[in-house]
Amino acid sequence: MDIFNVPANPVIGVAWGAMATHDFMIGPRYRTLHYEFIATAAAGKTITLADVGGLINLKINGKVQRAHLATELDAIQTSYGVDFQANIYNYDGGAFTWVGGVRQGAQAAKQTMVQLTIYLEEPWRKSYAAQDSMAWFTSWADGSVLKSLQAELFIPAKSANVDAGSAIVVNSFVRYDEAIGPLDSNKKPIALVNKWERTQWPYGGIGDLYIVNLNKRQLCEQISIFSPNAAGVYDAVSNVKVVRDGKTIRDVTRVRNDQGLLDHGFNEAGLTEDRFDVVFDESDLPSDGLVLEGARDFKIIPTVAVAGAAAKILTLISQTYGGID
Repeated sequence: MDIFNVPANPVIGVAWGAMATHDFMIGPRYRTLHYEFIATAAAGKTITLADVGGLINLKINGKVQRAHLATELDAIQTSYGVDFQANIYNYDGGAFTWVGGVRQGAQAAKQTMVQLTIYLEEPWRKSYAAQDSMAWFTSWADGSVLKSLQAELFIPAKSANVDAGSAIVVNSFVRYDEAIGPLDSNKKPIALVNKWERTQWPYGGIGDLYIVNLNKRQLCEQISIFSPNAAGVYDAVSNVKVVRDGKTIRDVTRVRNDQGLLDHGFNEAGLTEDRFDVVFDESDLPSDGLVLEGARDFKIIPTVAVAGAAAKILTLISQTYGGID
C-alpha cells in the first residue's frame, strides 16, 4: 500500500495569541499530522515548544476527540521513546545548519523551526499491524465519510523568548494511505479512535485528592496526571490509587509505577517529575485497556506530597479507545 508524505492544506488564521484552524482532506486514512512552527528568537534567548504551541483540539464532525497542550502531547509521546519527541532546530535564513553531522538545535536570536508530530498511528507499538490499527479512517467501505476532520491550534501570545518583530509561520504535512475503513457484521462502519480528554482538578494542599464522576465508557488506555503549578513549582504526586466498582486496580507509588513502565520499554528520560502516568494498555492490543463500559463507579485518588506556592491544579489527560464521539 502506498503511504503518502505530502504538504497538507494551509493552516488558517496563524497569528500570535490566536486560534488557528486546519482542515484535512476527507477520504484517506491518516497516520500522522506534522506541524512546523517557525519564528525568530529574541537577543540572548532561544525558542521552546511552549513559545509557539498552546492548546490543540483535534475535532471530528465538529466534536473534540483529542485535547492537549502542545507541551503535554510532547511530554507523553517522549515517554514512549526519545524518537517521538518534538525537534527544535536552528533554521536561520530558511536553512538548517549541521554541527558534527547532526542538525543544530535552537540558537539565540536566530530563526528557529519547532517540529511537532501528532501520532494517530502509534509507532511505539511492537507490530506494524498494531500501529496501523490506531490510524484514523475518514471513509468506509459502505461509502460513508466523515463530515470533517479539523485541528484547532492555539498560538500563544508572543513571549519574551521571541523577537519583538517576529511573525510566526505554521506549515503542515501529513502521512496517510488510501485504506478504506471496515464494516461490522451489520454492515455498519467500524470507527474506532484513541481519544484524549483533558480535564483540570483543583486541590487544597498535601494529601489525597478524590477524582470522581469521570467518564465511564469504552476502554481507558492511559491517564497522565500533570502537576506543575503557575509558579513552576512541582506539586509532586507520590502515589495513585485507581478504583473501579470497589476493586482497586492500581495502588502504587511513583517509583514503583515508573519501574513498571520501564519494564515495558518506556523512555526513562521522558518520565519527568511533573507527571504520573498510569498505563492500563501494556500490549499491542488496545482492547487490553481498562474496561469501563458498564462500570458503576470509577475513581482516581492521587496523593499530593508537596504543596506548591501558587494555584493548585492537577491536569489529567485520559486516553480512551472507542467509537467517535
